[in-house]
Amino acid sequence: MIISDKITAEVRMKEFKEMAYNNAILKDNKSDKEVKRPFLNKLISALSL
Repeated sequence: MIISDKITAEVRMKEFKEMAYNNAILKDNKSDKEVKRPFLNKLISALSL
């Protein structure tokens, strides 16, 4: 049970990182770094919980 939960968490973490990477590329094309930072800070705080 614990092992499967850990694997699920790792998979979700990977998906979050891929999403964040894709969003960062999209935002890079559209906007300044100032706009991108709050998103990254929120993501980092969400992943560290």
